[in-house]
Amino acid sequence: MIYLFLNESRLVHVARTVPGLTVTIVFLLLILLQVPALGSESQDLDRFLEKVERKSSEIQSFTCNFRQERHLSIFTRPVIFEGELFLVRPSQLRWEFLRPVPSVMIFNGSKGMRCSGKSEPQQFDLATNPVMKMVSSQLWNWMDGSYGKMQDAYRIELAAAGTGIRLQPIDERLARAIAEIRIDFEPVTLQPEKVEIFEQGGDRTVISFSSYLPNISLDESLFTRCLRQ
Repeated sequence: MIYLFLNESRLVHVARTVPGLTVTIVFLLLILLQVPALGSESQDLDRFLEKVERKSSEIQSFTCNFRQERHLSIFTRPVIFEGELFLVRPSQLRWEFLRPVPSVMIFNGSKGMRCSGKSEPQQFDLATNPVMKMVSSQLWNWMDGSYGKMQDAYRIELAAAGTGIRLQPIDERLARAIAEIRIDFEPVTLQPEKVEIFEQGGDRTVISFSSYLPNISLDESLFTRCLRQ
């Protein structure tokens, strides 16, 4: 997934400019409501993903809580972050860490901002910021159902329980970093419930989503201000 929109040098740049957000934002692109059945001949997989997509098409906005656990081999305990996600299709997204260190990433049409702690917000314009433009462009392409760019990147399989999928990279550059991605969906709503990213070195990231509130009215200030009103 990383290489789909960032080469190695640009990924390093994003990691330096958006501390703590990079892994989450990158893999958020995989799970925002729709995942394609690319490169698979399984009818069960096709049917399952069609159901996920139908459910997705019914949701124009939502908010939810998330918990991100970063399991690193050098630590005995995971590094844990908690926060909230706000989304309005087709072009508004707020990904906010609340604990332990507050930080926010906002996309709002062609504009956006990054905020960390009490520091001044860093505004960016997608027209003049090529890195963030690529991130934004890829994000909204996927949300609109433009999944063609993934067809050569992953093998996608239906998990044994029938309520999740497994993605294994087939591109050599991507496979050097990522061993597998597992996505579990809530059985009734078919919203992403848990995402696990397994890295080749043994580290992994687990993102759990809960308390979905779909199709609710979200205040415009969520996508124009770092601090909530």
